[in-house]
Amino acid sequence: MPLVTLKEYRGNIASTVRETQISSLIDSWINLTSIEIHNYHFWTWLRRKQTFPTVTDQEDYNLDSEVDRIGLLRERTTTTKLLYLPDRLFYRFVSNPEDLGSGNPRYYRLWEETGFSVNLAAADTIYVSSSSASDGSSVTVRVIGRNSSGEVVGETLTLNGTSSVTSTTTFAVSGLMQISKSGATTGTITCYRTTGATVLSELEPDNLTPRYKRLSFYPIPSSVLTMNLEYFERYRYLVHDTDVPQMDVKWGWVLREGALAKTWEYKQNETAFAQHQAIYQQGLKLMRAQDEANADYIPVLQPRFSQYGTIRRVSDSVNDNFPAYSLVI
Repeated sequence: MPLVTLKEYRGNIASTVRETQISSLIDSWINLTSIEIHNYHFWTWLRRKQTFPTVTDQEDYNLDSEVDRIGLLRERTTTTKLLYLPDRLFYRFVSNPEDLGSGNPRYYRLWEETGFSVNLAAADTIYVSSSSASDGSSVTVRVIGRNSSGEVVGETLTLNGTSSVTSTTTFAVSGLMQISKSGATTGTITCYRTTGATVLSELEPDNLTPRYKRLSFYPIPSSVLTMNLEYFERYRYLVHDTDVPQMDVKWGWVLREGALAKTWEYKQNETAFAQHQAIYQQGLKLMRAQDEANADYIPVLQPRFSQYGTIRRVSDSVNDNFPAYSLVI
């Protein structure tokens, strides 16, 4: 029978190495191997898509926390594919992004990831609560941000189930920076602005610190447009016994071999480590080969254009200071 859940992987590996006292370490090696697989290739089974509207004269947009890497971004009604420009190219031509004016976006940039999907529109306190009454004082939530004096401060809030726990700190406008929790929870933890109960961030049971990618459109949208986003899903940690890896169950043996290799390395069995590590590496190559054979195309994702092709200047441009570029594969 194929391995499916975290508990099944843990039990199989512990039985193989005849070791029952290192369950937490085995869990960490299973997650580490799963992360390696997740980052090894742009897997088709991790591809997702969604749409979202632009807001007139709004430059910046926070994406959902599950967005890891962007594959394709385009404006739906005109089928215009937007080009990602890294800072090293953007600032070569534009000293002030506002000089680009407004219109239909043709370029986008990626900004820092933040722990909040929405920041404070005015100075305020915040409060947190869980969707489950089981999440009590054993779990804390840490919030970091700037106070009204501009100082970076942090406050720790102890959960009280579904009841609200409010901060004593008043955070500044757009001052929230990071939120995290001390461990896995039964329910989803939601952070709200105290005034108006605006949802600022959500921490799912196995997500200890949410991250939201922020992108900026240029020119800044002059109207409401529908954007089509294709992306690759962020890694989800395996925490609970019933959690399953984000991969086809048929490749479970590859995950097992990688985690087993790490376990043998810990036990200083170099022969067993080398054997299982070699099988793991071959399994990764086989996974990638089959995934690429099934894909219609492999999307361009990364900011390093030279990795995928060359930059070519084209005749049309947003303005005289910012020439348009296309990526030649």
